[in-house]
Amino acid sequence: MTDASHGTAIRVERPTKTLRELALDKVRDAIVNGYFRPGDRLVERDLCAQLGVSRTIVREVLRHLESEGLVANLPNKGPMVAMLDLDEAKQIYEIRGALEGMAARLCAERRDPAIVEALETSLSHIRESYVERDMPGVLAHTSSFYQTLFS
Repeated sequence: MTDASHGTAIRVERPTKTLRELALDKVRDAIVNGYFRPGDRLVERDLCAQLGVSRTIVREVLRHLESEGLVANLPNKGPMVAMLDLDEAKQIYEIRGALEGMAARLCAERRDPAIVEALETSLSHIRESYVERDMPGVLAHTSSFYQTLFS
């Protein structure tokens, strides 16, 4: 089988995300969705068991989340879910408000009916999720809304 057309027919496709990235997404989502609450300790051994990954990957994930501000590594206590103070939260929302406003303006200037339809669909799903008290649904549809807006 030296034919070039067969050369890629059985090629193994690599996953688009690494195990580290998948673990990072899982822990980040667990923090954002309240599975891990502010102040909760994040014990490496427990995370290894829960995620089914090595301690090396868990350490890399925790370091990455620390750089994002979601995890704090306190002396003699180890990693824990970060707790925001009121001033930090205000600063984050001020910056986020400015960026979202800019993104909304740029999105509106495109005048793309497909974007308008996607945003309206997301808003409809957000409202339905609130009525059903489905907070994970609210977060998922809100993420979809922002993904459309920012893309």
